[in-house]
Amino acid sequence: YVFAVLAVWVIVTNFKNGKRRKAEWFYIAGAFLVIAGTAGFWYLRSEEAFALTMNTVYPGSRVYTGGDGADFLFSYTTNLATPYLATANPCEGAMMYGFFPLTEIIAFTYLVKKKFKDLLVALLLALDMFFLIFAVAGFPVALAKITLLSNTTVRIIPIICLIEIFVFLRILSVTDNPLVQKKWLRIVLVSAGVGISVIAVYSAAHSYYTSILPESMPMAYWVGFVAVMSAFMLYFFVQRRKKLKTIFIICVCLLAFLSGMFVNPVMRTTDAIYDKPLAKAVQEIQEK
Repeated sequence: YVFAVLAVWVIVTNFKNGKRRKAEWFYIAGAFLVIAGTAGFWYLRSEEAFALTMNTVYPGSRVYTGGDGADFLFSYTTNLATPYLATANPCEGAMMYGFFPLTEIIAFTYLVKKKFKDLLVALLLALDMFFLIFAVAGFPVALAKITLLSNTTVRIIPIICLIEIFVFLRILSVTDNPLVQKKWLRIVLVSAGVGISVIAVYSAAHSYYTSILPESMPMAYWVGFVAVMSAFMLYFFVQRRKKLKTIFIICVCLLAFLSGMFVNPVMRTTDAIYDKPLAKAVQEIQEK
């Protein structure tokens, strides 16, 4: 869905510039053949694994209809802590800095200012809302199957975060001006952003599934993350030129560095796989 939206934006915005010569159709057909060939080769190599997986009780027979994602919407707030504190379920706790719902507020404000003439932001925001409705409210089984979202899980939330990242990167790239000019409206929006930041952090600290929340989270951390979110909101509604823009970029790089650099991806030996009771049982059965 995300790549389809990006493709639509690229094609629509560049279609008028294309001369549509015969050679161009040849290039397009060639590109599709390369993509189809790569995907077809990958599918044929994995066809047996697909068949076996889809004929299992779980996940093959599972039909996911959404509706249980509300507790995960603010899980990005733990990103600064998870490299350093233990988490019982790091897979479901892994998120990106989507800054929901601040990004949605920023995007809507931007579109109103642009009179909804930014196609990319409009398409991304529409897709974002579509996924949010599915994640929070859920779909009927038939609609979930038609849209293929029945094959997802609550881990659709990281994709929502990815869309949000695309949205605020797009807005940052097209303008350095504040999104609103009237001071009273800036005060209202920034105040709302600070309040939402407090609610997001409070919800993260009290409403998470216990397996996601890292252990021993200090209060200072939550207060600090409220400041991070408030600064993010503030940046879009104040002057964003020169020194302030440089400071913002440095802070973003630092945030990314602290969140990712100290995650340990190294696994030594294969003991983590072969020493499990299930693996030993499989080996015994295989030997017999």
